[in-house]
Amino acid sequence: MWKTFWQNEGVNPNQVMYRRALRQINQLDALESDLTDRHPKVLGLVIDEVDDRLHKERSKKDVAMWVGNWLATGFVDRLFSAAAG
Repeated sequence: MWKTFWQNEGVNPNQVMYRRALRQINQLDALESDLTDRHPKVLGLVIDEVDDRLHKERSKKDVAMWVGNWLATGFVDRLFSAAAG
């Protein structure tokens, strides 16, 4: 449906990229390689790690602590750098 939406918006399907189930920094090597090879115009990413954790943690304090620790891994910085290309 992601590609269909963007096709209807006039974007070539080869310029649309969608990835889901992103969880850990070690997955970013493959994503960076795909971005370098494909140079998408439109990129959709689902970061499952955050959603899963929000459902597991018991309090806002636990969520805040987990998010802070997760951000310290460099995942988000590296993801944004890769996406900005």
